[in-house]
Amino acid sequence: MYRNFKGLRLMDLNQYSDISAALSNENRLKIVAQIAQNGEQCAQRLLEVFNISQPTMSQHIKVLRHANILLSRKEGRWQFFTLNVELMEEYNSFAAQQLIRPATRFKAHPAYENRARFGNTTK
Repeated sequence: MYRNFKGLRLMDLNQYSDISAALSNENRLKIVAQIAQNGEQCAQRLLEVFNISQPTMSQHIKVLRHANILLSRKEGRWQFFTLNVELMEEYNSFAAQQLIRPATRFKAHPAYENRARFGNTTK
């Protein structure tokens, strides 16, 4: 387990890996973005927005729920999904504090800096 600057708990690497794997699929990422931008969505609405079959949508939602990215509630026959905002904030904090900030401490090799500066992508 890792801790941030204030000593608050951050997710462990396994949880971070599970969330990253769930978000690595383009359709799942779009589903999460749709819910994040528009709030709670029912499964039927998600099917209308995305051009994928119902079994495929169900599988994507299953993966997102397993990773705790989506929370669900049932109302009669309807299933509604919301984004687990607290988890996603923790995911972003973990990335910023454990992956991005440490990487900025290292200076790139001069050859790479020159390529980046002049737009040269060849070796």
